[in-house]
Amino acid sequence: MDKHEEELKNLRLEIDGLDKLLLTTLRNRFRLVDKISRVKKKLGLPAHQQARWDTMLKSRFQFADRLKLDQAFTHSFFKIIHRESKRIQIAKLKGNK
Repeated sequence: MDKHEEELKNLRLEIDGLDKLLLTTLRNRFRLVDKISRVKKKLGLPAHQQARWDTMLKSRFQFADRLKLDQAFTHSFFKIIHRESKRIQIAKLKGNK
């Protein structure tokens, strides 16, 4: 294996490690979402709260800007996370799972 192939292999291993970290972080985030849904159920609050979503998204855009991440990507990424968070909360609020 030449030095470029070795470099590619090492870079891919680094990406693999970061992907595992991303997935672990998402799992931890969704555990918190589950806890939030229990509190919302006690308070009689709905899964979706538009003001919170708007505030959260604005702060994530600001942080993404500082990191020089694309706004469209950031929006798509958090829409996916938000959709899963709502799914978890709705299931918990309905008493499922």
